[in-house]
Amino acid sequence: MTIPAAVLERHIGILGKTGSGKSNTAKTIAERIMFEGGRVCVIDPTGTWWGIRLRPDGAKKSKFEPVIFGGNHADIPIAGEHGAAVGEAIATASSSAIIDTRLMTVGARTKFFTAFAEALLRTNSGPLHLIIDEAHLFAPQGRVNDPQSGAMVGAANNLVSLGRGIGLRIILISQRPAKLHKDSLTQIETLVAMRLIAPQDRKAIDDWIGEWADPGKGKEITASLASLPTGTAWVWSPEIDLLEKVTFPLAATFDSGKPSAHQQALEPIDVKSMGDRLDTIRQEVLANDPVRLRREIAALQAKLAAAPKAEIDERDPRIQKLLQDAWADGCATGEERGKTVGAAVALAAVRHALDALRIPEIVVDTADATVAATDLRSIREPRPTLPRPTATKQRSVNQIPEKPISGQPASGSIDLGAERKPLALLVGAYPAGYTEAQWASLAGFKRTGGTWGTYKSRLRTKGAVEQRGDLWFATQAGIDAIGGDIPDMPRTPEERIAMWKSKVPGIGPMLDVFFRCYPMELTKEALASHLNMAATGGTFGTYLSRLRSNGLIEEPERGCYRISSAIMGDI
Repeated sequence: MTIPAAVLERHIGILGKTGSGKSNTAKTIAERIMFEGGRVCVIDPTGTWWGIRLRPDGAKKSKFEPVIFGGNHADIPIAGEHGAAVGEAIATASSSAIIDTRLMTVGARTKFFTAFAEALLRTNSGPLHLIIDEAHLFAPQGRVNDPQSGAMVGAANNLVSLGRGIGLRIILISQRPAKLHKDSLTQIETLVAMRLIAPQDRKAIDDWIGEWADPGKGKEITASLASLPTGTAWVWSPEIDLLEKVTFPLAATFDSGKPSAHQQALEPIDVKSMGDRLDTIRQEVLANDPVRLRREIAALQAKLAAAPKAEIDERDPRIQKLLQDAWADGCATGEERGKTVGAAVALAAVRHALDALRIPEIVVDTADATVAATDLRSIREPRPTLPRPTATKQRSVNQIPEKPISGQPASGSIDLGAERKPLALLVGAYPAGYTEAQWASLAGFKRTGGTWGTYKSRLRTKGAVEQRGDLWFATQAGIDAIGGDIPDMPRTPEERIAMWKSKVPGIGPMLDVFFRCYPMELTKEALASHLNMAATGGTFGTYLSRLRSNGLIEEPERGCYRISSAIMGDI
């Protein structure tokens, strides 16, 4: 007897002990579906399904040509990272396939199946019978030991509970029904129960019967399970009123699951070669043993600490040469930086004077500016008594903006309450600006707090501040409102670091390390080593996040950090 076509439109569970005929039963179903032009995909952790491409003699090709992914007979080798790609390929192609995961480690198989199942649910188009052999490996019942296994169980259960709506027909094969996750087991609509002996496995059948069928009929079935002949099964599909004892025929293709199938002759163990191999492994393990390595490091450190310190004779000509070269390099670097900074200061002073006299702007190409004939030490910022222009104009992008001139508040200026403090910070930083995170931190507020939102809104509504890109700036109206009450802002890297350490809790030691190592970049691991902290720890991550959100460090390359150029005064 063959099972009705209506059964193949439902999820099926083929359950039985080893040697009861489960795999042969599943192969007869797969052969029938492919013979009728349907798509079949087999998840095969046993490595025994490849024989379906051969006739029973194992020599000639059969009618079926599923693509084999992975295993010793692969058309396409696969690894744990290929799950999503294989899932999408099978979901959107007309071919049948066998996915052999026997050569994968447990971790790789877990990773592959999770991504495969999720991709199949996302992309499948049309009817597809998915046969999962040894299904309890992919949807185990009970506690899982890691998040990856938990994700795999969820993906497997989703295939059964959500797959039918997108054309998936799931066939679960298991020799351990008690170990198969109940969310998958109770979703199968047709039970193919073969020989089972273990009481806990027969109880799993009882649980399915209690969920789907008549418990009275179930007693007869479970009582007979232990004595069913190989290849014989109870086929029960309550929704179509089917309950029959069926003896399945042998599959029409090669039984590649037999131990003798294409088995190569084995050689005796080469004792010497095996001994050499194990000795090599033993040496590698010893060389990489963390306990031994820590012990050796401690011994070397103690030896180094006890060793006499080498005396350096500064009169040594080699030392003298190194010192002279270092001095010359430092002078050259300082002179070059001094010229650059001096040119900027001189140009800013000229522009202040032009604005004060209301002379139209003279465009100066900073690349051609020279200060060779100018004594830059004599240049000072304009005196606060110079009259300010009554009208402002949009500065060109290469114009150096001016510092605010302290004075008394102008008539009709903005009335300020508690929002004066955050405004004063922007005025003090003018012509520079701050990100909102920096501004809020320096003002002593939480950026997501209601008070901060209120103050920022008031200042913006009154026209005292403006946002340009990611930065906030004081406007002329805001500068006038503050008047002479401009806070002293730090001018040196040390002062800027001290300011931020006083405003952002916990970042001090981390910021000090970055300052000492500048301009060198540090990985998280290197930074953690300097601080005696764990790079994966929560406290470490919190402090590093505070530095990043406040713009105090930058990431020139992925995973490599250094203190911000703005803190060091390089921009």
